[in-house]
Amino acid sequence: MKQVLIRLFFITTNVLLCFQITIKPANSQIVPDASLRVNSQVTIDGNITTITGGSQSGSNLFHSFGQFSLPTGTEAHFNNALNIQNILVRVTGQFPSSIDGLLQANGTANLFFINPNGISFGPNASLNIGGSFIASTANSIQFADGTDFDTQQTSPTQALLTVAIPIGLRFTNKPASILVSGDGQGARTGSELIDTTSGLRVQGNQTLALVSGDMTLTGATIKTVGGRIELGSISGEGLVNLTPTDKGWVLGYSNIKTFGDIQLSDAAVIDASGSGGGNIRVNSRNLSLTRGSQLEASTLGTEAGGTIEINSADSLILVGAPGSDLFLNTTIAGEVYEGATGTGGSIKINTGRLLVADEAQISAGTSGIGNSGSIAISARDVEIIGKSVITDFPFGSSIATVVEPGATGAGGDININTQRLVIRDGGAVSVSTYSQGNGGNLTIKASDSVVVTGQLPGYGTLSSSRISALTWGSGNAGNVNLEAGRLSLADGARISVSSEFPSVDIPIENPGTGNAGNLQINANKVDLASESSILAATSGGEGGNIFLTSDSLLLRNSSINTNALNAGNSGNINITAVCDQTHYRNSFLIGSKNRPQ
Repeated sequence: MKQVLIRLFFITTNVLLCFQITIKPANSQIVPDASLRVNSQVTIDGNITTITGGSQSGSNLFHSFGQFSLPTGTEAHFNNALNIQNILVRVTGQFPSSIDGLLQANGTANLFFINPNGISFGPNASLNIGGSFIASTANSIQFADGTDFDTQQTSPTQALLTVAIPIGLRFTNKPASILVSGDGQGARTGSELIDTTSGLRVQGNQTLALVSGDMTLTGATIKTVGGRIELGSISGEGLVNLTPTDKGWVLGYSNIKTFGDIQLSDAAVIDASGSGGGNIRVNSRNLSLTRGSQLEASTLGTEAGGTIEINSADSLILVGAPGSDLFLNTTIAGEVYEGATGTGGSIKINTGRLLVADEAQISAGTSGIGNSGSIAISARDVEIIGKSVITDFPFGSSIATVVEPGATGAGGDININTQRLVIRDGGAVSVSTYSQGNGGNLTIKASDSVVVTGQLPGYGTLSSSRISALTWGSGNAGNVNLEAGRLSLADGARISVSSEFPSVDIPIENPGTGNAGNLQINANKVDLASESSILAATSGGEGGNIFLTSDSLLLRNSSINTNALNAGNSGNINITAVCDQTHYRNSFLIGSKNRPQ
């Protein structure tokens, strides 16, 4: 069948419509632009488009197309020689690229794909390449010798060809978007290295990077088995640096002045889990994860975990879907799976405002032999809202590290540096152990205030908002160290270090025998009201101590308490009210030391 081409000319003065019709198969949307010394050649056989030719310089192979799109059910094979290290593809026309089929290359070649008009990946888009995949709406690729492979340079020239390695993605105007869609079924449900083959995927020693203006991922699946995933959104001109590494490429944003927004929704999944968890890095102005979307880099085997790093200048928003049937709700997670011996990866967050709401989680934990990773957060404002509706699920949003039942690894630390921390409606910041591994330590530094208030809707004081270090097992609980300008607890909220006997029937070795940690609070003003509490408790192991230093301490219908329910000894309460402004209203202190000093 002949090609079909429809051209519409609309002339407003004469209202003249002219149609020229030719027949054109859907998979012929890959069109070379004849701008290279040796041009790309396209051969179509059914649903498979084979791409040969291109201009080679050393181990670099250059391809240039007027348009490049891949409809559903089609494949594009770059039939490159095995000595090619980098395949560099540019789109010089005016149309965005729509990819909903298979992109394939030979050997271990990296595939760089740039189209400044925009790129969309559909639910059937997939990769079969041995190297890294970098897709971008950049205007050009810059090389170490100063040359550029520019989407605006369309005349044949030897200057386009270089043997140098790519070192950057250059943006010269407001970048177009990248869109990725999927079926929302990419969430990890087990410890298999390859748990699904759908979505965009690269090998475990490679990088998958998407760099554009605003970026939207809806139900998308992006995975690597322990490799590296990079998402970057920028809003203006600048150069994103490319640096080769043992896992493909590391992207640098030191030359970028303004960033764009990235949205993950409807169970979009970014997963770098592997024998050792891989690396995920996101750079944006605003980053949001909603309705079960996840960033995960978990340890499934013997290797050490990597890092989930988020640099989101204005905000990072995680909102779950309370009452949904999602296997996991909205999550940023680095876990050590059952049986794994490698250490867990760490989570590092730098943002302006952090919001974790409606059962969303930021978590690092261990169910295996390897130790859990840590969580470090630096933000101007941090708010954790348990949830706003009543559901059957008795847990809210949290930032947590945990040693799960049966694990022998130790728990990770949590460090939060902020101006203001608010925990409400059953939210939590906690370090816990339910096994023989010791729990991690929790450090909070808030230059302005820490406010903890309320409970989960429908669950009362059993689900109070809290800051806690807990052991239910034989491992010792961690310590809590809190520094704030002002500390306020109300409506049943609590800060606690405790060793407790399990309140539910779960398999725990030597339950409730671990020692509680110590609680250190330094705040200019401490205000406890409405059945709130500061607590150090034990039901078996040794109790923890409370050390509180404040210029002003006010207790209204609240308590500061240490207690021992069974064999363990209660800890001490040491209160230093520097300015001797301590007031009690329907409140009490119970412990071996219970007088302000």
